[in-house]
Amino acid sequence: MKSLFIVFVALIFTFMVSFTTAHTCNGIIINDSNYTLNLVSNNVKKGTLNLSPPVQLDPHSQSKFQLTSTFGLSDRIIYTFGYAPDSTWCPSNPSQYMTGSFSYNYGDISCTSSTITCRNGTYSYLDLSYQNCNGLWSESNPTFTIYGNGTVSQ
Repeated sequence: MKSLFIVFVALIFTFMVSFTTAHTCNGIIINDSNYTLNLVSNNVKKGTLNLSPPVQLDPHSQSKFQLTSTFGLSDRIIYTFGYAPDSTWCPSNPSQYMTGSFSYNYGDISCTSSTITCRNGTYSYLDLSYQNCNGLWSESNPTFTIYGNGTVSQ
């Protein structure tokens, strides 16, 4: 009877813990460019997206996103997003877009970013970089910044 009680308590504890948030990612995306950017990719492989970044990110603006993981065997977040400038930014290659990612895996945090370039008689780039890609077991606050050089003659 005593062992049945211990098993029962362990099951209740496991059930309660499995629905408890383990890690929260409170991210910021800053558009420090002169271009309106459109969200073209918004993928969550692990974790829950509680607050999605905006579909359109205006020039010199910022927005937030939030993801959470669940305590226990699912204590992971894998998230990737992508923003594209409008087609007037690079008429010769209008399908380019920048990507950023955030990953949390049982306390290990990492981010990635990218740059796009345009060579259309001029040379331009838009860069997506990240800062603060660290945090504690319970919370992280990465910042992704998009900036560009405008247009430079080649």
